[in-house]
Amino acid sequence: MGINSEFLKVFNGSTTQETTQETTQEIKIEKSVSNRIIELMMMEPNITAKQIAEHLKVSFDVVRYHIKKLRADGKIKREGSTKSGKWVVMK
Repeated sequence: MGINSEFLKVFNGSTTQETTQETTQEIKIEKSVSNRIIELMMMEPNITAKQIAEHLKVSFDVVRYHIKKLRADGKIKREGSTKSGKWVVMK
């Protein structure tokens, strides 16, 4: 009794190329969100993370993740207080 070939097609349906394409798309989306956050901060330095999330139609946690990553990479910094401060995009 052998393994059903239809089962193998479904079970092993994901090829290395498909997985690579999916990962590349995820990276592009991630970079796209980060770039859009930077653009918003350049246009409106006083923008809040909540406003960014609403504008980009992503969750607040997604914005917090990207802001944390952008800060760690030295691409942005926050000047002033949490409420009355502003975002500075580093060049």
